[in-house]
Amino acid sequence: MDYATPEMYGAVGDGVTDDAAALSACFTAANTLRIPVRLKKNYFINSTVNVPSYVIIKGLAKNEYAPKVICGQNCNLAFNCTGIANTIEGFIITNYENVYRNCDGIKLIGNAQNNVDSTVK
Repeated sequence: MDYATPEMYGAVGDGVTDDAAALSACFTAANTLRIPVRLKKNYFINSTVNVPSYVIIKGLAKNEYAPKVICGQNCNLAFNCTGIANTIEGFIITNYENVYRNCDGIKLIGNAQNNVDSTVK
């Protein structure tokens, strides 16, 4: 396996169904297997999703059609990194309450940097 997708772990990717458990499982597997995650759709999450260190997350589009992680009212996207920072690019994080960063560095490239709706705390 060269990469993981949330769909491999049960995600629907319709932007409405809560895909938090599938994203969490996908990120954990990617960390364990040391493979990147590819996002192709729009994923809604309404709980805390932890992104372990060493995870590379790449959206498959680099324009207004980029995949989205859409956060509901109870959403926290928590990047818990130690050692090597995570890399995220080519997708949009939108409509969220909080994005927590508890690490020395997260690399934001392309759409991930340009389309964040609020400040990363």
